[in-house]
Parts: sequence; C-alpha cells; structure tokens
Amino acid sequence: MFKNTRTALAVSLIGFVTVSSCVAPSAVSCPATSEPGPPPESAQSFASVVNKVLPAVVYIYVQTDKTDSEGNTASGVGSGVILRSDGWIITNKHVVDGFKEVEVTLYDRRKYSPTKVLMDDVADLAVLKIQEQGLPALSMGNPDSINVGDWVIAVGHALGISPSEGGPTVTEGIVSSLGRSFTMNDVPYYDLVQTSAAINPGNSGGALVNLSGEIIGVNSAGVISAQGIGYAIGVGTARHIFDDMVQYGKPRHPYLGVRILDLTAEAAHKLNMPLEGARVRYVEPGSPAEAAGLRTDDVIVSMGGMKMESAADVVKVLWRHEPGDSMSMVYLHRGLEVTKDLRLAERPQTDSI
Repeated sequence: MFKNTRTALAVSLIGFVTVSSCVAPSAVSCPATSEPGPPPESAQSFASVVNKVLPAVVYIYVQTDKTDSEGNTASGVGSGVILRSDGWIITNKHVVDGFKEVEVTLYDRRKYSPTKVLMDDVADLAVLKIQEQGLPALSMGNPDSINVGDWVIAVGHALGISPSEGGPTVTEGIVSSLGRSFTMNDVPYYDLVQTSAAINPGNSGGALVNLSGEIIGVNSAGVISAQGIGYAIGVGTARHIFDDMVQYGKPRHPYLGVRILDLTAEAAHKLNMPLEGARVRYVEPGSPAEAAGLRTDDVIVSMGGMKMESAADVVKVLWRHEPGDSMSMVYLHRGLEVTKDLRLAERPQTDSI
C-alpha cells in the first residue's frame, strides 16, 4: 500500500469501483469522513459552483483484459473531467489501466467510446478523447493560489452510481495540506492535495474544485484507517501532463537525472549541513544533474529561484516545466553553496527524476 515519505500510512486507491463486487458501501474499506463544519457566511450554499461543475464530470465504465477467479471478465467504473469542449477528458490511470473496452457517459446520459486512451507511466493520470464538440468543460485553477484552509468541493460517481441511477455525488471540505508525497508499489506520488472532502469508491478521476468552479486536483485516493483524509493529484502536475497528452499524444516529463530523499535531521547532522533541501542519493551518468556537478549526498536547496524544503518540492518544480527549459539550481556540496544553470532534458525510461 502507500507509504508516506515521512510517516507510514494505510492508503488505498479507493476511487475505482469493481462493478461485480463494489457497488455498495459495505463492499469496500472506505474512510468515514467527518464533516469540516459549515461554510463561511459568504458561502452559505455551494449550489452555483456545483451546478457549474456537474455537467463536466463523466462516468467511465471499463471492461478490462483481466479475469476473476471464476474466469469472468473483470470490469469497473470511475470518474473523469472534461477539460476541453472538443472532448478531451482527464481521469486516473488506474481507472482505465488494462482496459479492453471503455465507455464514457456524460451527465446528460449520452454515451461514447473514446477514440484515444492515453496513459502516463509516471503519474496516476490518463487522458481520453471522445468525438464531440461544444461540451461543458472546466478551467484549471492556478496551483500557486491554493492555500491550506481553502474550501473545496469533490465531485465524482461515488460508489459507481451512474447518471441513470442518480449521477455524481458532491462532498465538501477544505484543503488540509499541500505537497504531500508517498509511494505505492515502489512508484512515487508527488504534488498531492490533501483534503477533508469525502473521496469514496468511484470518485477516482473526478474533480476537486475551488469555489470558482476551477479544478485544482484530480481525486485519486483515500486513507482507509482515518477520517477526513483524501488525496488529489494537484493541478500543477495534471495541467502539464494533460497538455502534453493533447499536443504530443504522450507525456513529456522534464528530466534532471537524480534520485532524491528528504533530508532528515540525522542525515543533516552526519553531513554537517542545515536541515533544509532534498538529499541526492544517486546521479545518472550523462544527465543534466551530472553536467551541473551534482554528486551523491549533495543537497538541493533552490531551483528556479524557489526554496526547496523537501524531495516533493523538487518534483513539483520539475513537473511544472517542459523538457528544454533552462533553470538555475543552488545546492550544497560538503557545506559549500554552489550555483549552476542547467537545461532540463526529456525523461527517458528510468527510475530517476
């Protein structure tokens, strides 16, 4: 399951519902989400925001290439969000991974078979294309304007309820934390928005929006053993991947060429360095990082003029740039500050970032 880079957590990708066995709350291990309290007086009702968002959230039914113990073809459902009026939709990779057939149902119950299903192997995101024009689409919010404590609304087909059965579920909460990161099955997840809005099975790929109705995250996971903790992939990461999928038909992740960890107090003491930044554990030969002089146990403290306090900060900055972009970097080598300019490459098939 998930492992937080600082603290162990029991986390589940609860948003994907297996149709044959997960259409009722008792069929899954789901968090019971506590209510964060009434909205401020200036937002006594979320109705206008919800009415704007609902038509852009779609229901995704998937038949996979997998079979269950009885030899039946496995199927499941999830959610997606229309981000362009000409039929481009974002969702989670785990919603459509291993698909054999995919069917998208709009809020008005029109059904489509996507002409494209594009998946990213680095982030848990996928992009679908349906042949239609004039669809209701959500705008993407500014990742730098998201603050802890902001009110947010999660919209998706919780518990696999289709449009004909009642449609999307709406829950509200606040932004509980930003920049969360953890690892599942040795795959790191970065730049996550933590929220108290309930995220239940079927919500995967749905929208986490602000009070302007802009998407600020793609709902992805909930914590089984806790109340009021869910995660969405931040819009800063989602925007980069979505735009690349639409333009190039694949994600183009920028590449630095390092493996990094948070700098712990123990490591900082051992290296005789201040407790800040991301510790370099490995540098890929021939990478931009090697060209910039980075070596094992150096500590990255600034990138692109932004202070780096953790490994997640480094990834967040990287994923908001494109291959070929230039940026400055400040790192500590044996306690000495080094400033270098580097040009990001395109990420090859590697475990490094």
